[in-house]
Amino acid sequence: MHTLLKKFIHHKLSEEEWKEFQQWITIPKNRAQAKKYLGTDYLINYSFQEGTDTSNDFLKLKFRLLPHLKKRNRYRVLKIITVCMLFIVSGVSILLLNLKPLSSHSAAKNTFPKGSNKAILTLEDGTEIKLHKNDNYQNTNAVNQQGVITYHKSTNKAFSSGINYLTIPLGGQYNLVLSDGTKVWLNSGSKIKYPIAFQPNHPRSIELLYGEAYFEVTSAKVNHDNSFEVKQRHQTVTVIGTKFNIKAYPDESSILTTVKEGKVAVEAYGKESFLLPNDQAIVSEDTTLERIKVNAQDEVAWIHGLFVFKSKSLKDIMRVLSRWYNVNITIKNKSLDTIQFKGTLSKNLPLEKILESIKSTGFINQYTIKNNHIYIN
Repeated sequence: MHTLLKKFIHHKLSEEEWKEFQQWITIPKNRAQAKKYLGTDYLINYSFQEGTDTSNDFLKLKFRLLPHLKKRNRYRVLKIITVCMLFIVSGVSILLLNLKPLSSHSAAKNTFPKGSNKAILTLEDGTEIKLHKNDNYQNTNAVNQQGVITYHKSTNKAFSSGINYLTIPLGGQYNLVLSDGTKVWLNSGSKIKYPIAFQPNHPRSIELLYGEAYFEVTSAKVNHDNSFEVKQRHQTVTVIGTKFNIKAYPDESSILTTVKEGKVAVEAYGKESFLLPNDQAIVSEDTTLERIKVNAQDEVAWIHGLFVFKSKSLKDIMRVLSRWYNVNITIKNKSLDTIQFKGTLSKNLPLEKILESIKSTGFINQYTIKNNHIYIN
């Protein structure tokens, strides 16, 4: 069990090991053993509470969140304790950060509401329909329910050349099911172009105009052997049937394609790279195509309501938060841009609570809010 505890600390539990760990830690004497083993760095306080995702059970964990620090600063930051929840998502363990409650004199106001399920559907005639989670909209081609717009299956249906667009504003997210059954999760600040029905005997082609999307593609075997293509400004991703994520924001210099299951081919600038699970292709504006290894579960955690930051700079973290909370964030002291942090944030946390936690590390002296703009010093 010590081996499982070590893997738990370093977030390296497999799905089977996580199930074993989950069962083991529900026993009081085992929780006591875990507390003793983990010592001062981890204090486990187990409890069950109701949730709304795929599992109603989660573990509350008191956990020390450490940014990348020099040793002389590490003990100062060790005093800052945050609270984590080990949350079950499709049988996989993910650390969910829930920050320690602030004292009454520094309690943060919820000035910036978290994002929600909302989108704008543009029909083939240019009509724009605003969609929200609780809207029950439908037309001859699709139906919208509970934050998902689903297109009717194209089997035995005359091909339609009509094109629709789905735009996700800042502070929004939405789900889409294409006519072939492919599922798409769209992140804040994204836009996708797709046909009402796919053309027979042709690749199933769509275009991610900008932003981030996660795809669970139906197999070519049930779609007359037609492959699936996703196009961006500098690349084309071709798949047979797989699960993968594409991040292609216009304010970022690279397009990131990450495979969770299956295999995809990424083509850019006349080059091609084949990706397997946990591979990530990086297509840069300097015409390079690079392939690296990543943890795909971390890259797609956003579809489960989480932001996972592994050695991310403060600048990158603020960019992600600004999209979800639909707020402009400026780091006035540029020396703070490259400071790196590790941690996992719930998308349900108030933005001010996150900022107060970062401020408590001592790297940020203060932040000020003016209208819809946050300035960090």
